[in-house]
Amino acid sequence: MPVSARRAIEVTITNSGQITGTGGPGVLINGPGNSLLTNSGQIQGTGGIAVQFNTVAGFTQTLDITGNGSIINGNFVGSGDGGIVIVNGGNFNGGITISGNGSNSITTQAGHNINGQVSISGNSQTTIVNAAAFN
Repeated sequence: MPVSARRAIEVTITNSGQITGTGGPGVLINGPGNSLLTNSGQIQGTGGIAVQFNTVAGFTQTLDITGNGSIINGNFVGSGDGGIVIVNGGNFNGGITISGNGSNSITTQAGHNINGQVSISGNSQTTIVNAAAFN
């Protein structure tokens, strides 16, 4: 396969334990492909970032926090031209920064908060659905 040809890789991560990044993000997903990170455990990182997504146009990367799942000791950072979707049904103890040209969205379910600054930009389909509170 020529170097210029890139295959889309589907990534699915399900965490019900603890993921700790000792030299950066706890989870870092790069490149083409639709990806899903489902977290009902804990994810933390060093250097201020717990989870980082870098997307490519035509693909979507999703963070789904469920049950007692939490993001601790770090923020979520996402960039690129693909879509980034965050569904917070757990505990988000950090901020969110999403930039790029993708269709980006954040949904916070009732009774669950995002305890940090939120900054989201993208194309005209950028949305925030907030059934709880941003603290």
